[in-house]
Amino acid sequence: ANVMDDGFAYVRRTVFGEDQRENSPEPEDHSEAMHILVSSSETLPGYAIVEYKGLATGSTVRTRDIARDTTSAFRSWFGGELPHYTALLQQSRAQALSRLRKDTENLGGNAVVAVRVTTSNVAPTASEVMAYGTAVVVKEAKPVS
Repeated sequence: ANVMDDGFAYVRRTVFGEDQRENSPEPEDHSEAMHILVSSSETLPGYAIVEYKGLATGSTVRTRDIARDTTSAFRSWFGGELPHYTALLQQSRAQALSRLRKDTENLGGNAVVAVRVTTSNVAPTASEVMAYGTAVVVKEAKPVS
């Protein structure tokens, strides 16, 4: 579906049963902005765009954990998923989308369309995850009779 109701869910357990949120900071609480609709397409099915508010963004910069880097280096010799990196990226995307929703709300929108999520390295051990799109005001479309 194009509409995400609450962004990306946090990874709660890895394939090894480890709790990945123990030592990870929680994203700030933007629960009031969770009503903001998010779409990767330029439209929202069932809604009409009535006003464009402009570019909305949300980002986070995260660094890796040196102890977990050592574990990942060992695991990479044998192949397979690196679960703590997967969890870190899931949490980063969730935080970037939460901040995108908050920015959309601050712009006066109730939805954001054409959403994209990008990553970039800003330092040797730090990466940015950015979500961006167009903040809009939508209303429910009237059914065609």
